[in-house]
Amino acid sequence: MALSLQQQKVNLTILALDYPFEQKSYCWNGIRVYAVGGANKKRFSRMLLLLRAWRLLISLINNHGVDIIHSFWLTYLQFWVSSFVKKYKLPHLQTIMGQDAMKNKFYRLFDFKYSTIVNLTQFANERFYSAISQQSDEIIPFGLGQVFEEVVDRDIDLINVGSVTGLKNQMFFLKLVYQIHQIKPNIKAVIIGKFYDMHLIKEMKQFIVEKDLESNISLLNELPRVEIFKFMRRSKVMAHTSAFESQGMVMLEAIAHGCKVYSSGKGIHFNHELYSLLTDDLKENVNSIVSYLIKKEYPYGEKLISIEQTANCYLELYKKLSKK
Repeated sequence: MALSLQQQKVNLTILALDYPFEQKSYCWNGIRVYAVGGANKKRFSRMLLLLRAWRLLISLINNHGVDIIHSFWLTYLQFWVSSFVKKYKLPHLQTIMGQDAMKNKFYRLFDFKYSTIVNLTQFANERFYSAISQQSDEIIPFGLGQVFEEVVDRDIDLINVGSVTGLKNQMFFLKLVYQIHQIKPNIKAVIIGKFYDMHLIKEMKQFIVEKDLESNISLLNELPRVEIFKFMRRSKVMAHTSAFESQGMVMLEAIAHGCKVYSSGKGIHFNHELYSLLTDDLKENVNSIVSYLIKKEYPYGEKLISIEQTANCYLELYKKLSKK
């Protein structure tokens, strides 16, 4: 999105709080980046982080001028940001990116009246409303940049992409594969995601062995995004089983690569032939997926939202807020 905004002649400066871990400044594709070097440290180190960031922002205001501050993720840092924009009378745009759409301990510290709040989807907005009884000001999903166009054989039946945690609910995916295996014994399924929860990984591997699915299911640790796209091009169906998503970019990516999405309903929704909702009835889900898997031909992918569209929406907000 930063590159898309840059193409629109927006003069961006990025203040990176935790990543990269070292404190440094550099130029990325012509955009100034100041890394404060927070490195996810706690307690006293956080106070030093905020002090460095405060001084850096003051320097940017004095030496370059700042029209608007746009921050991402609603965490304890935004209490500090809201104090800063209030003191220096700057417009502030706050994008809620993930589980920060749900009520957390930092909400009581945040003064929402000094910020324009953006959620990624209507689903996230509803969770945000249930947390503080306030709607976000805008809903702007993140779009896609590059996708692969080449046509390949779809030799994978089911795929699941996401960090292996209880939240992503890969055990439900395994149960779905097992039930489909009763109808389609040669089913080929793949799970791709960083192995965060090793206890869960052990439980999943045990399930695979007990159900005699070793030749049907592959567990792949974290892969580069480009490699994941290749797997999507090879897959017929993505079962997105997550218990919560603010958006679920992976569904957008799957559809762009022609992979049919069956979603738990958490995150972004589409009215499109390549998107369907999972139901509470496992048998109904299995029958629906199997009927799709046995098709002879599959639709081409479609980029439903581009990153340029996202950037244009934010650019309009920047213009609107900077005039206030």
